[in-house]
Amino acid sequence: MIVVLLALAFTAEPPTPATTTLRLSEVLAEVEQRSPALAAERARAQAQSRAADGAGFWDEPFVAVGPDELTLTEDLPVIRYQLSQVLPFPGKRSARAEAARAAAAAAGDEVSTTTRALRVVATQAFLRAVYVQKALATNALLQQAVREVQASAAVRYVSGGGGHHDALLADAELAVLERDRLLQERALRAALIELAALRGRAPDAVAAASSAGAPALEIDVAIEPPATFDDAVAAQPELAAARARIAAADAEARARGLSAWPDLTVQVMAMQSLMAMEPSNAGAMVGVALPIFAPWKQAAQADAALQGANAERAQHEALVLALRAEWEQARQDLASAEDTAALYQQKILPSTKLALESSQTAYATREAPLVEVLGVLRAYHQVALEAEAAALDITLARLRLAELLSTGAALVLAPSSPTLFGGAMGAGAMGTGAMGATGAGMRPMSATPVRMGTGMSAPAPGLLGAEQSTSGMGGM
Repeated sequence: MIVVLLALAFTAEPPTPATTTLRLSEVLAEVEQRSPALAAERARAQAQSRAADGAGFWDEPFVAVGPDELTLTEDLPVIRYQLSQVLPFPGKRSARAEAARAAAAAAGDEVSTTTRALRVVATQAFLRAVYVQKALATNALLQQAVREVQASAAVRYVSGGGGHHDALLADAELAVLERDRLLQERALRAALIELAALRGRAPDAVAAASSAGAPALEIDVAIEPPATFDDAVAAQPELAAARARIAAADAEARARGLSAWPDLTVQVMAMQSLMAMEPSNAGAMVGVALPIFAPWKQAAQADAALQGANAERAQHEALVLALRAEWEQARQDLASAEDTAALYQQKILPSTKLALESSQTAYATREAPLVEVLGVLRAYHQVALEAEAAALDITLARLRLAELLSTGAALVLAPSSPTLFGGAMGAGAMGTGAMGATGAGMRPMSATPVRMGTGMSAPAPGLLGAEQSTSGMGGM
């Protein structure tokens, strides 16, 4: 009887999945269509593009008309007409237009950069939510398994083959697991609220919902990273924006350099006489500004513009180096994630499954206490969840390569080594070990635990580039 109950605990089915499905492709499409942050970037880019349309036009001509030679006698005045037009020095208008067009192009590339960054943030938030849902399913499996073990302990106690403390220990473990379930539900709700905000949706309905009403999350987007770094940066929007800013700075420097050269002003005048004895006449003049202050004014502005162009080139070089470093780091993380996933599938999970079966047999023959069976049971479900996290880490690393960004946020869900070896199988380990904490950021920090029986921490939502924890499993 006891062996049968333990077998049922091991093979328990997860809870019935949700009836609605939220797909990653739908989330990404909605982010691009409805994100307020992206809409603001697009509006700014459109405004700059529209302003660039008139950057190279001529200055407006000046027209004047009015009476002249007014006297107190009976003589009639004359009517004077004046028209003047500034003719910029050759090259000034084209330099202004080129600078404006390049700045508008940089703004358009920044829209693409923001789109890519939001896609990364949304995908990471989606995968965090997937991870928390898997943690909830694992919690449900553990609760069902502990109940079955508790029933076997009760049978043994009634038959006089065991103490009452076994059933009490199982009851205490159920209470801890139930508390963990509530924490995980809140973590899932927080992840779904973040996804709603990224999609331009009000989070109120999500905040009021429970995990039972949460949609099933489906990863239906195949992430295929480029083969080489050159392929990755061929259409990288940050680099495109940097190149456009260099072009704008060069054009601005050229315009500043030409500003010392004077513009011509052509003026045409006419006088209409209202008296028959006075003839009408006309004339024309050409004027030019004397650049006597050019060594102090235009020269300084030209030097400043050249320094600005040099700064943009240095920034481009720094960006290339940052992208190269991110590419190499992401490749290493991908290799580590693949190695970790293989370790779980080939070694850890099979060995832990055999250990669980052995502990079941030992408990049935009264060679092992219930607390040891519970420890091994938790350890098996723990490493099974960590294996799921390792598989998600492969997707996260591929995402960093496919959507390469200089400020890429590394998100890791699985621990650096299986927590099975961190004490989860020790005698009396009713709540020891840790099953993960995560955030989106650049450097590992201490994790905030949201326990899942053995201490699983649900991922904390974060924004791209935020310096939060990157370790998927804390408490190691």
